Amino acid sequence: MKKYLALKASAGTGKTFALTVRYISLLLFDIEPKEILALTFTNKAAAEMSERIYKELFSLGDNIDILNEICNQTNMNKQEILSKKDTIIAKFLSSNLSIYTIDKFVNKILREFSGYANISDDFIIQYDDEELLLYKFLISLDEKFFNELIHFSYIENKKLNSILSLFKTLDEKNEIYKINQNTIEDINITINCVMSSANIIKEYINLNSTTKSANNAVEFKNIEELFKKGKTWLSKDALQEFSYFKKIDIPIEIEDEFNMLKNNIK
Repeated sequence: MKKYLALKASAGTGKTFALTVRYISLLLFDIEPKEILALTFTNKAAAEMSERIYKELFSLGDNIDILNEICNQTNMNKQEILSKKDTIIAKFLSSNLSIYTIDKFVNKILREFSGYANISDDFIIQYDDEELLLYKFLISLDEKFFNELIHFSYIENKKLNSILSLFKTLDEKNEIYKINQNTIEDINITINCVMSSANIIKEYINLNSTTKSANNAVEFKNIEELFKKGKTWLSKDALQEFSYFKKIDIPIEIEDEFNMLKNNIK
């Protein structure tokens, strides 16, 4: 197994898979779980890592991709690996795992060696006052941005705290997002384009369907209702793929409207 390994990739490309394989491979080399340090940014990610390792250990042998990759990393054959399965599971369950967030790990080190930093080991972590941060955020906005925030809150029917919680979720998932320079007018134009295509599709389905289910799927009056009613068929690559639309002969021009609709939503 390589002594050092660096992974740099975007979300969904298999980093967790690779880290899980490496973790299990280290266990197979009789390394104690508490001696394997795994750090991540959020509590959610740390919990997901522990759960992923736990599940893969208990199902070791079922996922052929995991097993083959462990064989490659450890130079062990499948029989050798599976013969150690019960032993490493027992060791994993009885150990204090070292899977932490970065800040929790740093706090743990600081508490262990607090004397060297000339502080008490019972120090308390102070957190930012969210209400104060919210107040500072609001007063930092000029009139234009403040009005756009109010308008966004209104059309999305969201309270300010829920809007900020969205940013918090993105931060926790380590998402990179940039400021969109589109104006409210740009957004309204796009919404009108979305509804124009959606209404063309709605009219065609209503004229050509023979089932209430198909008609109900396009029963919307505004973009909010479109997203609610269309959450099943909007995810398809083509209208004809949706089960309630399969018996409808949908011409290419209606499918073109569907593609235009999805592009405008994006």
